Amino acid sequence: MRYPADPRTAELVRTIRRDKTHGASYLARQALATLRLSAKHVPASSTQQLKDRLMELVKILVESRPSMAALQGAGLQFVECLNRVGKKYRTLATFRSHLQHDADKLIKALAQTRDRTARRATRLIKRNQTLLTHSYSVTCLETFRYGRRSIGHLYVTESRPRFEGRETALQAARLAIPVTVITDAEAGHFVAQSDLVLVGADSILSDGSLINKMGTYLIALAARAQGVPFYVISESIKISPRGPRSVQLEEKEAREVLPPADKIEARNIYFDHTPARLITSIVTEFGVWTPAKVRQYAARWRKLLTKIR
Repeated sequence: MRYPADPRTAELVRTIRRDKTHGASYLARQALATLRLSAKHVPASSTQQLKDRLMELVKILVESRPSMAALQGAGLQFVECLNRVGKKYRTLATFRSHLQHDADKLIKALAQTRDRTARRATRLIKRNQTLLTHSYSVTCLETFRYGRRSIGHLYVTESRPRFEGRETALQAARLAIPVTVITDAEAGHFVAQSDLVLVGADSILSDGSLINKMGTYLIALAARAQGVPFYVISESIKISPRGPRSVQLEEKEAREVLPPADKIEARNIYFDHTPARLITSIVTEFGVWTPAKVRQYAARWRKLLTKIR
């Protein structure tokens, strides 16, 4: 794993890389905040030198969490700003100022798209329905907040090994939603008692498939087997121009699963891959999308992605 030479920026990247609590949208905002700060203070003697150093930082940020396309999306949006601002503003001070301004706009836009996505997803929930969700997703929680009067009951998996689902359940309970926490192993049983499954996304790949917290794939299989709709709630920034073969699934410390023990190996892969054929549809801030629509959107970013590889 690479880190920037600047100590302050390196620590921000390290924090993003080690974060095991927050979702993809939050980390995308943190990445943009890191780029904003670097645009302000990273040493440079010309606009071109600053642009080169920021481009290198974008590459490092994207590499820091390969399973989270939102970091890639945030980086690509910032690269667009770099290219646009670099053509328009020649002095270094003006270049820095406008990059910071654009980063602020991107951060604000992320919060707005999450809100729009959640409001659109609320339309999926009919009166007194039972829902099942997995792990922790701020966008899903916003959907539950807007749709709380329609939700009859919510099942939430614990999402081991860090139990993010428990926090989801606590926040849902504060919204006065009847909620039951279940173990990950019980998910297939309770899918059969649900009207629909709603999950967030760490990445949507170019073929319309999903990278999300480990266990999502098994829930999607159970939903398909039992005829329960399986919806993904995701802002478009999480759509990647990359396909399944180019994605590296993050693996964390084995001790989160099992303390060190002689002759026993533990694996702790955080994310899994759910094929597009198991997904009913994907809800973005623009509407309800099919895999074909996702492919069309992903193609927009493919050319720009080559610049940060």
